[in-house]
Amino acid sequence: MVVAISFYLPSLDNPLIWDDEIHVSRVPTMSVADAFSRIDDQYRRPVVLLSYKVQSSLGLGSDGALHSFNVIVHGANAALLYLLLARIGLPLVAAFAAALIFTVHPLQSAAVAYVSGRTDLLALLFTLVAVRLAAATARRTTVDEIVRAAGVALCVALAAGAKESGLVAGVLAAALWWSRRGEPDRPGLAFPVAALLTTAAFVVPVVPPALFDGAGLDLATRLRGAGTAFATYVRLLVLPRELHLDRLTTLGGQAYFFAGVGVALALVWAVVGFVRAPGRVRFGGLALAMLYLPASALVPVYPAVAARWLFTPEHFMYAPIAAIAAFICLDVKTGIDELASRYSLARYHPGAVAVVALSVVVAALSAGPVLARQAVLASAETAYRNTLAYSPSPRACFNLGVALLARDQADEAVSIYERCARVSPNDSNVFVQLGVAYQRGGKTAEAAFAYEKALALDSGNTLAWSNYASLEANKGAYAQAREKWRKALAIDPEFKPALDGMAGLEQALPPEL
Repeated sequence: MVVAISFYLPSLDNPLIWDDEIHVSRVPTMSVADAFSRIDDQYRRPVVLLSYKVQSSLGLGSDGALHSFNVIVHGANAALLYLLLARIGLPLVAAFAAALIFTVHPLQSAAVAYVSGRTDLLALLFTLVAVRLAAATARRTTVDEIVRAAGVALCVALAAGAKESGLVAGVLAAALWWSRRGEPDRPGLAFPVAALLTTAAFVVPVVPPALFDGAGLDLATRLRGAGTAFATYVRLLVLPRELHLDRLTTLGGQAYFFAGVGVALALVWAVVGFVRAPGRVRFGGLALAMLYLPASALVPVYPAVAARWLFTPEHFMYAPIAAIAAFICLDVKTGIDELASRYSLARYHPGAVAVVALSVVVAALSAGPVLARQAVLASAETAYRNTLAYSPSPRACFNLGVALLARDQADEAVSIYERCARVSPNDSNVFVQLGVAYQRGGKTAEAAFAYEKALALDSGNTLAWSNYASLEANKGAYAQAREKWRKALAIDPEFKPALDGMAGLEQALPPEL
């Protein structure tokens, strides 16, 4: 906890950026029921939204308080990871080193220093608690067993409600219980039943419908994606550079197909290996496989672009790093101790020394990148520019253009939206914004072409009709402007920009004009 706070103290001065502003702004008018609705028909994460609501109700809704909550949860996750690893049999020094590496690795900054990263923080928090309960000793009474099984079910529900990847909490809790076969202090059958039933109950409510849009994606593309994602994450784990919030990685070639086959086989091997011999070591392999599966790109997050790009943000690795760090620290300690025993050096505890040294070196090397990342996240525009320096992110491109238009920097906004149009040539809203940028810069012909392109892509885009009408009115083409505003209102009779435009036009001009 101390290390987490010391590494992320600068983030407490940072503002809300990007998705933070969208989600947190919902809180003042949001009811509890609203928290359970889907956002843009994409996902349902009520636990995170309710956490914002509770903070706001307690007078802790400031930017600094929201960031502080993230940092505290990250520290709590590190402590829980240490306790869990120690409970399932890792040497204490290896458990401590793994928790330290988990705390300081620069990839974690995407979840910790960005308020919207709370999804990953809370999903792992409740996953760790659920698995820790499954690792507990049996109680003497049936009532105690039922109460603790209910605790497992609640944690699984909270993990899934924080993020859809939290569904693995129930699988891991049940798997750890199964791996303890033959132990006299293993809890009763209520534990795995509660965990698995809760998981099954939450699959449909929390899985984003958009994931099913990729049902027709061919296996070869999925495997190339899995290989591309694996190569990307290995590079980021070893050399955590060029970090940004909205990474889109170009889909790799045929070589990545074979890497993807390897990833898929490794995931299957971890599951089959555990089922055949469900021990503690095999549970570790299963845990790593399950925590990495949501990041593997075998099921692309954005299927519509999966044939060109993959969404590979660092925060997808927040939970997997817990298992990766545990494996590395255990293997280093075990390997060095075995080597030392051959040369009668075991009394010096070289394995313990090595694993502690490893964690300290990782912490020292991570301090700079973690602090630099928080500086990048100190403003939305800096974050957008940082992302666009490394990734063809449509969202960063769009949002940066909005920021530039707000400052009347139309020329730069034009260049940004032209770049957006190249990245997302089928996005009607991008061409609407491009039209606005052209219009602000006095390029009326180009603006008209952009609006026409937007409407060709989506004839139901009310903003495109309304903006095009404004352009026509400014040119004195009042009849055309009136017709376009009417089309906007035919789509949405309550669309305020069109209502205001029509009212102004009718007030200033006689109907025949």
